[in-house]
Amino acid sequence: MEAGRPTPPAAPPPVSIPSWCAGSADRTDRLDLAVEDRDTGASLGELALSRIDPPNANGSFRIALVPDATGRGIGSEATRLLLGYAFDRVGLHRVQLEVFDYNPRARRAYEKCGFEVEGRMREALFWDGAWHDVFVMAALRSRRPGGAGRGHGAKTPAGPRPSLSDSPR
Repeated sequence: MEAGRPTPPAAPPPVSIPSWCAGSADRTDRLDLAVEDRDTGASLGELALSRIDPPNANGSFRIALVPDATGRGIGSEATRLLLGYAFDRVGLHRVQLEVFDYNPRARRAYEKCGFEVEGRMREALFWDGAWHDVFVMAALRSRRPGGAGRGHGAKTPAGPRPSLSDSPR
């Protein structure tokens, strides 16, 4: 999800941050991170690598920043760091996201971080009284500068893949 996307009608009850963190610490299918101001420690937003699918070496990405944090390169830096972690530490080959047509600034930022548009879901979101298209974008390890092989036709290494639980926290 990105900033501005409507909340589903059957949203679960609110959970405190400490209880969310305690319940998420041992999950291997996702990584949730806070974005903080280096100088003040103030919360600037959050990002997540979720739906991690080890057999297919892919996962989904989302980021949401407070309005004051945009336009400063913070989101791009956080996105690049998370992609590096996803490819180099978790061993993913592909990370995907969705971005709405009314957010061209985010789409350009994702492209600068290595995401490419793979498709368009026409009128897939009804928001603020109008239908909007949703772009599906993905970044591939093999398309990164210095990215490891695993391109078309490449075989996946035998044996278990690394997971979030294999990495230091």
